[in-house]
Amino acid sequence: MTSRRERRAAAERKPFEPFGSGPGIRNVAIAALVRGAFFVVDRTVRRGHFAVCRALGAFATRDAYVEFSTPGGGRFRTHPGNGYWMRSMLVRRRYEAELLPIVTTAVRAGVPFLDCGANLGWWSVIAGAGCEDPQRVLAVEASPSTYRGLTENALLNGGSFTTRHAAVWSYSGETIDFVEDRDSAASGLAKTRLPGTAAGQVVQVVTATLDELLDAVAPAKGAVLCKLDIEGAETEALSASERTGSGDVALMYEDHGSDRTSAVSAWLMERGFAVYAPDPDGPLTRMVDIASIDARKVNPERGYNFVAWVEGGAAEAAFGQHVRPSA
Repeated sequence: MTSRRERRAAAERKPFEPFGSGPGIRNVAIAALVRGAFFVVDRTVRRGHFAVCRALGAFATRDAYVEFSTPGGGRFRTHPGNGYWMRSMLVRRRYEAELLPIVTTAVRAGVPFLDCGANLGWWSVIAGAGCEDPQRVLAVEASPSTYRGLTENALLNGGSFTTRHAAVWSYSGETIDFVEDRDSAASGLAKTRLPGTAAGQVVQVVTATLDELLDAVAPAKGAVLCKLDIEGAETEALSASERTGSGDVALMYEDHGSDRTSAVSAWLMERGFAVYAPDPDGPLTRMVDIASIDARKVNPERGYNFVAWVEGGAAEAAFGQHVRPSA
């Protein structure tokens, strides 16, 4: 017989199903066409999902949406033309499931959550659904167009989390060039974009430091969970932060498979952070060196999530329960 905890964990990991789309018959029909096209693509060529969304999404209105339920009972909307999210929800039917136990632990323990590079706010919606104080969940996004969708998801969830339009960087209060890509997940700061990356619209965005944002969401000492997915600006932002090295902050970050130097992981390890790889079933496995990081990154076309903190602090006390015992 399964325990209540096991049943709840299974419910939190169940595949996503859309439960609404609109507004109007036209947008509902387009959402249905996207789902139908995905069904055909998945059983034939198994690629081209982004192209499907671009082609069909062009006929949808700007306010068109497909809505999904998140673990914890939140509501999450994306445009039917957004290939990144539509593929994640309808094809993969999981979104970074390995991070869910960490975020769930933070929610249940009342640990503040800082979501840097929040995109449309998936993780902020989940954290906000279980948090009584919206000020303890802060979603930060630099892309102006994506930020509009982020604020809409915040409103959709009754203001369960707060938002801020800013680019996370090593200094605060100045403007910096940000390149908006057609694929929102590929947008990023002009300073950190890789050579040969497709051009996009350049906009000016005000910067904010990690410490400024951490002070906003967690002014008092204690454990904080910070997701850092800022498209190549991670080490620049971390280099100016004192709080992330205090032992209070648990970092969830991405190390992309195309980066054979594992720059973010190497930066953290060199400064004494303990780095862990989250497994889909929940446990965190300690990464002993960069070779162990590289061994996890088998696909150069995708990103890999890791969790890190300075040992001996509030972060380890809050999340150390997930660490797999060493053999």
